[in-house]
Amino acid sequence: MRDGGWLQLHPSNFNSMAYAPYTDLEATADFATFQFISPTLPEPTVRQVRFNGQHGGRIYQVEFRNKTTDRKEDPTWPDSKDFFCTALTVLQIIEIYSERYPGRILRFSADTSAKTRVFGVILGRFHDLLAPLFDVETETPGPSCAFRIKRKPIPCFSINTVESTWNGTSQIFHNPFSIKIDKRIRMQLVFNG
Repeated sequence: MRDGGWLQLHPSNFNSMAYAPYTDLEATADFATFQFISPTLPEPTVRQVRFNGQHGGRIYQVEFRNKTTDRKEDPTWPDSKDFFCTALTVLQIIEIYSERYPGRILRFSADTSAKTRVFGVILGRFHDLLAPLFDVETETPGPSCAFRIKRKPIPCFSINTVESTWNGTSQIFHNPFSIKIDKRIRMQLVFNG
């Protein structure tokens, strides 16, 4: 799995960034679940981002976790390159998801230490990456970090999930990424549809 390399700076980005999102992603056909691999030691960590609907399908709770829930994070993880690459990958997934579902409101609440750290750095350190594409509303300031975002009305293209791999370019990071669609879900949707 590639680690995304160094981010190519673009004039619309802020002055410098030493980290980049992981660009090899996997997703279910409806984009409700994404996963990617962090090259952590002693073995890589599979991380997941999920979007769970609530309140009549308008607000979607964003979840972040390790696929193996019994694995404990290294206490130095928040200071590592992998932490910042993971946070940027979550931000890139949010961009991809909101491009497909631009009318949905995404809600972030920090009810676990991993979500507190990742969502906190997205809202704090990387807020200037969110602002051009999203309206951001903070529900609770401080370390509990609950906030909502909604995609600003900008021209975007739809994503065709019939293919087993979808390639695109991030508007936030200006880098290419690829998403492998879960074929089992795609086959089920094709036969039921």
